[in-house]
Amino acid sequence: MLVLLSLSLFINYIDRGNISIAAPLLKHELGLSASQLGVLLSSFFWTYAAFQMVSGWLVDRFDVSWVIAAGYFLWSAATSITGVVHGFAALITVRLVVGVGESVAFPSYCKILARHFPEAKRGFANAMIIAGFGCGPAVGALLGGTLMAKFGWRPFFIILGLVSMLWLLPWLRWRPREDPGDASVLPQPSPKSCDSARYGVHVPVCSVAIMFSTSCSPGCLPIWCKSEISPCKEWVGLPEPLIY
Repeated sequence: MLVLLSLSLFINYIDRGNISIAAPLLKHELGLSASQLGVLLSSFFWTYAAFQMVSGWLVDRFDVSWVIAAGYFLWSAATSITGVVHGFAALITVRLVVGVGESVAFPSYCKILARHFPEAKRGFANAMIIAGFGCGPAVGALLGGTLMAKFGWRPFFIILGLVSMLWLLPWLRWRPREDPGDASVLPQPSPKSCDSARYGVHVPVCSVAIMFSTSCSPGCLPIWCKSEISPCKEWVGLPEPLIY
């Protein structure tokens, strides 16, 4: 189960950042202005941020394994559809859908780790998941830039979305089973074991730092590398993997 969670986030960050890798090709093919390209690259985060609380409510209200499966299917389908749409408005729409689907990821991971992993093993479990979103942009930028330069951005999006859906097969087989109304899958630490004042300050600060570095950079690095470092389109995906 932990390997599947890490793999899902690996795919999550490939799907999240692939639009920025394709940005130079999109701009040329669709005749997008710089301002339109900026709107397109940021549109994912509009729904991704807005739906975080909705996703948190969903994983608390329903079986988390089905919530993450539904979100995964949604963002994979939207990624594949990206390769067949035409026009600025249609691209914005599918990116908004990707944001909705991917918003379930971290609330679901947190719920699964808290309910199905003992406290003593959550450090390694978190490390495995973090490795997924570290490797995702690195591999996605390298392969995405290379494959888009060779085959075009549309086939890349279509195939990536369809192949990504294969993850659902093992997940439906080995997903964690639980009763949504049962809050005692694992014993939780007593309030005395947690320094709430310390965590209340450190957790938000660390979260902002981590999410800024891992969420924002996949959206801006490839297009910046294209214009400033790698004018050759075959190299557009090379600098970012080296950073990760």
